[in-house]
Amino acid sequence: MNIEKVSVVYFSATGTTKNVVLSIAKGTGMPQEVYDLTHLSSLPKIPAFTERDLVIIGTPVYFGRVLNVLYPILNTLVAQNTFCVVVGVYGNRHYDDYLVEAEDILRGRGFLPVAGAAFIGEHSFSPKIAAGRPDAEDLKQAEAFGAAVIGKLRAGQEPVLPVGVIAGKRPYRTHPANAGKKEPFGPQFQDNCNKCGLCVAQCPTGAIEQIGVIDNTKCIRCCACTKSCPHTAIVFTNEQFLASVHRLEELLLQHNAPELFI
Repeated sequence: MNIEKVSVVYFSATGTTKNVVLSIAKGTGMPQEVYDLTHLSSLPKIPAFTERDLVIIGTPVYFGRVLNVLYPILNTLVAQNTFCVVVGVYGNRHYDDYLVEAEDILRGRGFLPVAGAAFIGEHSFSPKIAAGRPDAEDLKQAEAFGAAVIGKLRAGQEPVLPVGVIAGKRPYRTHPANAGKKEPFGPQFQDNCNKCGLCVAQCPTGAIEQIGVIDNTKCIRCCACTKSCPHTAIVFTNEQFLASVHRLEELLLQHNAPELFI
């Protein structure tokens, strides 16, 4: 193995994916470079990866698939026989076909998947679903996973996972257009908004163009704005959406464990 550094590439609107992938990287014990894709208007310049890199790539799972706004970004990554770890973080329902879809995209860009993982994060829609995840035990597992990946690469055996080892189905599940809604929708500002601008800074897609003005077609319902607002001054009011959230709060009570493929 001639790996010189670990590069971490992630999209993480509310911080859960970031915490997982950085913990995996920490577990490798290798020097790190970090590329944060969260704010789509100010993406970092990502170099072409080589055989000397190990790249850990993680994003949240959206309806069991790769988030649609990330397709063009992932398809700009350049690698040449570069080992990678495919990571998805989901909100306690299931990751479905996310891992195999991400695996296929990355193989097409010149990456060689050596491991994959599905971790659980507090659901973006509700703090009642998988509250506090990833927790201390999750992050401990993430570090141990990172150590196992490096151990595998140092063992000298063929490290690349054959297609079919990482869980998921091909063809992938149908990607719900706009979360199953006919019309796009986003959160609404409330009268107690003090115009601090935190929501504008937190929005990864630029959907909040200015205080009080939201482009619903850009909203991915990551809830970075609603979770970060100290005054609960920006909330979702769409009745169908709120009913769906309530159903999820009733159904997703189990404590799922991370699933690792190595």
